Amino acid sequence: MMAKNLRDHGLGVQGEPNGKPSWKKIEGGPACPNCEGELAHVSIPMKNVPMLKGGKGNGVYLGCPCCPYASPMMIVSSGGKSK
Repeated sequence: MMAKNLRDHGLGVQGEPNGKPSWKKIEGGPACPNCEGELAHVSIPMKNVPMLKGGKGNGVYLGCPCCPYASPMMIVSSGGKSK
């Protein structure tokens, strides 16, 4: 049995990171709902995502560098052939 991804928020979306995440601090943005720290915009390339055309794309979410909080990830296809 495959381990459940703790950040899938019950959506069952699979996939693997395909490189290093990049992040940018959000100046004047919303505070973390968990610790009230400043959130960061995180972007990470993804691969082997069965729901995307071509199986690859870029995932973005809000994350807190001070605690484990992360919003649900939105993944956008980078194109390619349908599986």
